[in-house]
Amino acid sequence: MKIDPSQDPTLLALQGQEAKQEQKRLNLQNDPLFSTLKNVAKYMDEYYIDPIIGLWPAVGDIISFFCSAPFVYYALVRVRSVPLTLAVAFNILLDTLLGIIPVLGDIFDIFHKANSKNLTLIMNYVSGDQATKREVNQKATYAAIAIAVCVVLIIVLIRWLSSMFE
Repeated sequence: MKIDPSQDPTLLALQGQEAKQEQKRLNLQNDPLFSTLKNVAKYMDEYYIDPIIGLWPAVGDIISFFCSAPFVYYALVRVRSVPLTLAVAFNILLDTLLGIIPVLGDIFDIFHKANSKNLTLIMNYVSGDQATKREVNQKATYAAIAIAVCVVLIIVLIRWLSSMFE
């Protein structure tokens, strides 16, 4: 007796899951906020706005930080993934932390391109890329600890920089 592959319940379930994943990806990418993410990554990283405004000590990096906020919102609210949100937030905080360092931070901003990394991370995660999902899940705990450390270091650096300008 020959089994028709189109009638295999396991295969049908897999196809249903793939169709749902594809629909989710399309819905998220058609979201107007996703266009905002692409534009932020394009202007801040490809046109080097991030390192240019970073030349304004501390203030430029704080502006860059807030320009990256839609990535965190998108990962948390639209994609609904805490591990992805932690990975995205970590990239942003690392960019802010290192960007605050005078001169060296601006050079770092040229090469790090946190917004482009976050856009790629979100796109791959939403597309169901298993390697990205494993990477995000493995780094979730690490990212939470690292985010806390980055926040403390950013506060220390801002206080240090502000004391220089008093």
